[in-house]
Amino acid sequence: MDWKNRLNNICEKMKGQMHAANVDDLQRLCGLMSQYDADNNGVLCVNEFERFLKGQQIFLTTQEVRHIVDCMGDACATGNKFNMSNVSSSQTIRYNQLVELLKTDISPKRRHTVDAAWNFLNQSNQRCLSLEWLFSQYHPDSHPRVRTR
Repeated sequence: MDWKNRLNNICEKMKGQMHAANVDDLQRLCGLMSQYDADNNGVLCVNEFERFLKGQQIFLTTQEVRHIVDCMGDACATGNKFNMSNVSSSQTIRYNQLVELLKTDISPKRRHTVDAAWNFLNQSNQRCLSLEWLFSQYHPDSHPRVRTR
């Protein structure tokens, strides 16, 4: 596999372009995908998926779109080997698969770090923390790198 076509790299590219287009909410993403779903079955065929990407100004190469279809489409669901010459409108991408892929592609090591930081900051088990409180807890001058300079 070409390094350019690693699924996590394509997802990061998509997320960056979605953020630039103010599509940061995953529910909104599902709503936008449903606008391109002709039969409203929760599934986009390749042509619908390409129209969705174009309509949301998410620019992927044909090879990147084919790689997403390879990894998420019916070829994976059935266990069949993907054949690039057979990309057709019968191959599909389910909304929920794409949403899950975009929201959970954080590495286990990074997830552990985020969870540890959250648990350290959220010792009172609140659902959210105020920005003012976070600023009051953050002291850059006491960071080890700053103190040694």
